[in-house]
Amino acid sequence: MDAVAAILGAAGDLVRLDLTVGSVLLAAALIAVPAGHLDRRVERARRAVTMRSNGYTKYAQYVSGPQWRDRRRRYLREHPPSGCRLCARAWEPQWPLHHKDYFRAGGGKELDRDLIPVCERCHDFIHSLDHKRGPQRRLGFSLRLTTWVAIGLWLPVRLVRRGTNAAEPAGGRR
Repeated sequence: MDAVAAILGAAGDLVRLDLTVGSVLLAAALIAVPAGHLDRRVERARRAVTMRSNGYTKYAQYVSGPQWRDRRRRYLREHPPSGCRLCARAWEPQWPLHHKDYFRAGGGKELDRDLIPVCERCHDFIHSLDHKRGPQRRLGFSLRLTTWVAIGLWLPVRLVRRGTNAAEPAGGRR
């Protein structure tokens, strides 16, 4: 904080800033929002290129096709979920895997870190939040940022459910 204050002080006394945690977080949010908006356009363009190169014209074709079924099966075999990543409800096999972003979506080559297990209700919640704050809005967020916001919003519910679940270890699963 002292180094930042020194740099700002050297730039002149045009603006006096109180460098509290809140102002730093606000500044970070103002910087991140335009980047997320730009990221969204790049993300969707990249998905279109990946899907076309793998013979898909629509995302729905991909998620109902054999490449996604194989990728989903491989993910669930390597990372067996104990529950929904948002609300911590017990996992059911028909639930979707959510793409945090679409950069590599469309060819069955998504990275494990780009996928999270969620229940259908939470998956709908993420995408409804995404549509409310998405690319058509002036302050749109990337899908990855929207996913992390949704995870944060569901934290109290997740903590209560994990605390009352006797089958889970005391420390909870991280």
